[in-house]
Amino acid sequence: VLQRNPELGTAIRSLWLEPGFPKELHEVVQRAPNIDHLYLSLALDVRDHINGLRSALPLMNPKTVCLAGLGRKWQNAMRSEAVIASCIKDRWISLVSAHYPGTISWTI
Repeated sequence: VLQRNPELGTAIRSLWLEPGFPKELHEVVQRAPNIDHLYLSLALDVRDHINGLRSALPLMNPKTVCLAGLGRKWQNAMRSEAVIASCIKDRWISLVSAHYPGTISWTI
């Protein structure tokens, strides 16, 4: 849909992502350059793939991020958290607040 209607991608402002991140997520995010709000659940199962997420996160520059399901000890969960930390530190220059429901909220 976004490939046939590029203007639709520019209208996407919020993105809610649950585990099971397909490799096509990268393409969706490329076509949605105006994502301001990102909700990301990392309540991953050991079988969940994260390649789509790992390639898509650096393409975003959200203002607000809400993270859920952090702290899992699966290898893919820890890799995802490392990518998020890198994005917060080096790429997401528009970020003004990050929330981790139930524990922490930061205003930057």
